[in-house]
Amino acid sequence: MKKIIISLGSNTDNGEEMVSLAITWLANTFSNLRHSDVYATKAVGNGVGEYHNAVAEANTSLPAAEVTALLKKYEADSGRTPQMKALHIVPIDLDLVMYDNTIIRPSDFSCDYFLTGYNKLK
Repeated sequence: MKKIIISLGSNTDNGEEMVSLAITWLANTFSNLRHSDVYATKAVGNGVGEYHNAVAEANTSLPAAEVTALLKKYEADSGRTPQMKALHIVPIDLDLVMYDNTIIRPSDFSCDYFLTGYNKLK
């Protein structure tokens, strides 16, 4: 089994609910899920409004590419479209940040929106 760390975020009016629903889905998809509380952060870069975020840790036997494909499918199934991305509206964002103790999204490790939840996992 491989340890995975996933960053979750949403900037919609029901962002806290969207993140909570995604946590439930992660718990049903991967094993031994642990997660931070859902917390609010300011948008970074081209983002708009306030984000609700969380960080989750779980185990999987799937390769990283398959984990990422599952996360992106969940995003699409939850209403994330290219049109919404162009408007900076993020119903749900799920990113595989770490796979088997290898950081695959190093930029996330310098951002408060990730570090806040990641540090609550320790």
